[in-house]
Amino acid sequence: MPDQRKVKIVLIDDNDTDIYISKKIISRSSRGTFLKSFLYAKKALNWFREEIREVDIILLDINMPEMNGFEFLEAYFQLPPEFRASCTVMMLTSSKNSFDLERAKNYVDIVMKKPLTVKSLDDILDTYEKM
Repeated sequence: MPDQRKVKIVLIDDNDTDIYISKKIISRSSRGTFLKSFLYAKKALNWFREEIREVDIILLDINMPEMNGFEFLEAYFQLPPEFRASCTVMMLTSSKNSFDLERAKNYVDIVMKKPLTVKSLDDILDTYEKM
């Protein structure tokens, strides 16, 4: 069986512990590879704006200071289509607010509960590979 290309993942989350857990889970995966993490969505957006990045999946939190996940997505959708065409955004959140969770489904295909687990990462990668 030929080697599959590893999926490049960016984490955007204001919680250091959640980022640490996610990095550990991703680093143990044979299918995904951690690329970069950001504690602030604005910094992530600036990083993306610097140049077209080769990113496959963005795992995005909803509730963050300065710029929340929804504000990030509004700005993200303004990025060049050639960037967005190769990248899928999925929300990984601890929010229990049903309004937030329903609203997130208007922006992204997958909304999952934090923390990231081996199973949820496998589900994310399976969904990505089917897109």
